[in-house]
Amino acid sequence: MSTLTDTLPPVADWPLYWFAELERAIERDDLQAAADAQRQLARLGVQVSIDLGRASPQGVTHAG
Repeated sequence: MSTLTDTLPPVADWPLYWFAELERAIERDDLQAAADAQRQLARLGVQVSIDLGRASPQGVTHAG
């Protein structure tokens, strides 16, 4: 018998998870973590431009 957790993808494949990580990294001024989150989002087909002066993700697009 399959359960709900068996059918869900790993959290690393959820764009929402990486958006949250990106937000946290920006709040902590952790540019390395922000870059990693941005790479993970790109891996998932989401391109994010960041305006560090405004400290929030800008120009989010889905590639595909």
